[in-house]
Amino acid sequence: MKLKLLETWSKHYMGELDFGLPEGWKLATHQKEVYDALHNPDIDVVFDTAMTGDGKSLAAYLPILRPFVKRLGNAVVAYPTNELIRDQERQVQSYLRDFSFDLDFQKISGETIGKIAGDNEISRYEAIKDLIFRQKLVLTNPDVFNLIESFAYTSPINPATLAQQFSNQFRYVVFDEFHIFAAPQITTIIDAMLFIRANGNKNFPTKFLFLSATPSEILKSALEKAEFRYKIITGSYKHGIEPEGDYRSVLQKATLELDLCESNIGGILGWVETNLERIKTFYKDHPGSKGLIICNSVFTAKKLYAYLQIALQSTSISLGENTGLTGKVERQKSLEQDLVVATSTVDVGVDFRINFLIFESLNAGSFIQRLGRLGRHKGFSPYQAIALLPQFLIERFSQHYQDGQNIDRWSFFHNLKEVKEDRAEQIFPSEQEFTPYANRWGGIKAYQRVGKLNKYGGKDKYQTLIRRYQPIAFQVFRVTSTTQARARNLKPAVNTELLSFRGAGHMDVWTYDPIAKAINFVNVLRLLAGTEFSLISKQEAKKIAADYGIPFYPSYLGLYAQIHGYKDGYDFVQLIYQDDFASDGNAFNHATDRFGFALEAAHPDIRKVSQALSNKPLCTCVCDKNLSGESPRTVQRLLHLPPLFSLARVIDQTNAGYTVAFGHEALLLDSLIYRRRIDDFAII
Repeated sequence: MKLKLLETWSKHYMGELDFGLPEGWKLATHQKEVYDALHNPDIDVVFDTAMTGDGKSLAAYLPILRPFVKRLGNAVVAYPTNELIRDQERQVQSYLRDFSFDLDFQKISGETIGKIAGDNEISRYEAIKDLIFRQKLVLTNPDVFNLIESFAYTSPINPATLAQQFSNQFRYVVFDEFHIFAAPQITTIIDAMLFIRANGNKNFPTKFLFLSATPSEILKSALEKAEFRYKIITGSYKHGIEPEGDYRSVLQKATLELDLCESNIGGILGWVETNLERIKTFYKDHPGSKGLIICNSVFTAKKLYAYLQIALQSTSISLGENTGLTGKVERQKSLEQDLVVATSTVDVGVDFRINFLIFESLNAGSFIQRLGRLGRHKGFSPYQAIALLPQFLIERFSQHYQDGQNIDRWSFFHNLKEVKEDRAEQIFPSEQEFTPYANRWGGIKAYQRVGKLNKYGGKDKYQTLIRRYQPIAFQVFRVTSTTQARARNLKPAVNTELLSFRGAGHMDVWTYDPIAKAINFVNVLRLLAGTEFSLISKQEAKKIAADYGIPFYPSYLGLYAQIHGYKDGYDFVQLIYQDDFASDGNAFNHATDRFGFALEAAHPDIRKVSQALSNKPLCTCVCDKNLSGESPRTVQRLLHLPPLFSLARVIDQTNAGYTVAFGHEALLLDSLIYRRRIDDFAII
């Protein structure tokens, strides 16, 4: 099935401006609306939902480059990946040149904090203070932002000092690509925003900008409960031939082909093998083309890259790799190649100049995000996308669109995301949004924050801050006496997961891939199932990290591995619980710490790996037998969990099988099933 995506045109703002622009520049309507909304005293939060390629980055930086009479203040911009931070660093430098504007700015990531701390033999608290000293703009990620605002980096006597200084210094906060995040991240950011507002000055309030697709109902609901006044801004668009009036082209016309791709017929790797000549022909017929292949799995991408290295040897097509297990230098080099094999590392805004795209997708969000990589730049012909989908999705597309139909991206993307009463009428199935998470776990975070302020500052020192923060936070997250009791009795591993932005990685192994020149952390189950590896010592790992100039972070499991290759398939790995779930004293359907997990797999070092796992407490949520049976897929289906939601089948010492979630997934699963009664008449 083929669809024709019409060219998209964005309308320029035609009114007078109170400031100058570089010669030849014009603003899009949404850019001016964002500028005005951010300076409106009756608006606290702005969402810019303009289409991809329409200059949301400029909308974010315009108040800095062209300050209003009453400035917004210094800015912190949080990007979801360090790759995107590097990409945007180049963009900021370009803006500063074009606008003839002088501004100091600083990148801050875990790596930069670790390097400053290590090189100067100081604490991370002191390293961050040095990094932000007198800076007017900081580019960081939401993980670092969360650690600062949740008092993870503290002075010896006051946990809130750095969070307060950071909030006072940066009164304009931007979150880019925030739609990729879910309930835990939304809850964390809302809590941080409540603290920032409580700590702030009403005459000089902090402004928040989210560069995002349409905000989720969870986020909008939380903002309304928190009494944040927000405005959603969209662009003004026309589609098809060039419209009359002052418009600019932002997305080129393209052909979208929907092709069959099922795991039982080889998945994306099998499709590329079957269609290799077609790929070669595209490059032969259209010299100068640039292409991108996006896989769902990093291991699949690794195998596909290895295959194409051989398969394309006889051609002039240069090949690059850009995955989470690709080194920084190799990722940067990949941007210059003719064809790049990638994963979700390129989903979130890295600006590829491509006219040929092949991609898998898991849901409507990833489909839109990945298709959005194509057609952002002029200079190519044609623009071709091939979406690889299972049969049922192709059939659903065919119920909504005819082969060869002309469609505009705006209505097309809206249709893909729309939730309908009859789920069968949706193209992509609805996914669980974990709405109860905010009340279940956000309340504990709020209670803990107040507890730290009371403990270290005393009610007298922080009485104004607590008075401003506590009532509204407890109302937003519905803090009850039960919430407070749970917070007081929270287990260590559960608490670590709750405080982390994307997960603590307690089941991860430090890994080194010498071919990709990459150092990373990989889940132990995936490592055993999908790679050939050998264990190395902690000292060897430290030396490798030092050789690459990368801060060394020890593995929670105390395991360090060198990857030698990636398996053609996935080996079976069995998780064992060395106790009886039914009588170990821990409740079913609740997130709690458990010890004693072991592993069975065909690996020479499995005993050492298994022992390392069994000695560590893990955050877990074990489903009761009536819900889980022996199949995690049952839970996946019943609760409409996202495709990549990680569930494991675990065998306990009675030889009974249970469905278990670990880490962040344990908290999410708990939020859905903690009320479930353990009997035959339970209702979810």
